[in-house]
Amino acid sequence: MKKVMAILLLALLFSGAGGLAGAAADSQKNLLAWWKLDAVQDKKTPERVGDKADLITGNFKLVRGLSGQAIRFDGFTTLITRKAPDFPSLNQDFSIEAWVAPAAYPWNW
Repeated sequence: MKKVMAILLLALLFSGAGGLAGAAADSQKNLLAWWKLDAVQDKKTPERVGDKADLITGNFKLVRGLSGQAIRFDGFTTLITRKAPDFPSLNQDFSIEAWVAPAAYPWNW
């Protein structure tokens, strides 16, 4: 269960600003990172704020989303990684926002 929760947290972190498309422009000026998760090229997915491409590993595939494409995580092995020196400093409060489409709803909550 801990592994599933850790992967869910990572998925939430890296899907970061999927819901920001309709947000006001001034709320986007303080973004540290934004993975739209709509493209994969050479096993990398673009992060829009830092203009980086982060490695995506595990079992994943591009699928049709509500708007364009989306990356489907398998829920167990899919990770997006970036080397720590390339990641912005998190030296103050921050929040995480994500749109998540679970394949099945758990009954054990």
